[in-house]
Amino acid sequence: MRDRNDDVALVALLLVGGDGAKLALASAYGFPLFTYVDCETSHGLPEEDVADIVSKACEKAVAKIRQFLPQRAKFSTWIYRIARNEAIDFVRREKRRTALFVKTSESYEARRVPSASNPYAELEQKETSEKLHSAIEQLPNAQRLAVIARYIHGLSYEDAA
Repeated sequence: MRDRNDDVALVALLLVGGDGAKLALASAYGFPLFTYVDCETSHGLPEEDVADIVSKACEKAVAKIRQFLPQRAKFSTWIYRIARNEAIDFVRREKRRTALFVKTSESYEARRVPSASNPYAELEQKETSEKLHSAIEQLPNAQRLAVIARYIHGLSYEDAA
């Protein structure tokens, strides 16, 4: 999880502008935003589309950095919201009426890297994961998003809420 001081420095760099600022943003948030968007779209989009969404979210963040209000939210909360909105817009534009923000066990298990160690432990982990996944799917949308933001993406309780 990023330190708030890191984000303050990043915002200052973005306000100055330049290619270095864009590179710093991509370096700091590229992968976390990619996994967030991929998860939020139920792993239903090709990686190229997810990368395009993240790229557009970063471009929008750079273009609208002067609209960021640190007294209202942390930078991480702000950029994750931009990425979420870009994902929603993308799905709408492409007219993909998949169940946005609903993960399926199949898609989760297909992406999970199998453990080569103990097959019994792997089976137990799979069963526990399926139970947890099922419980998360039954939560209302707002609570499900908060749980994902907190425990998968490591956001603070305040930011996840």
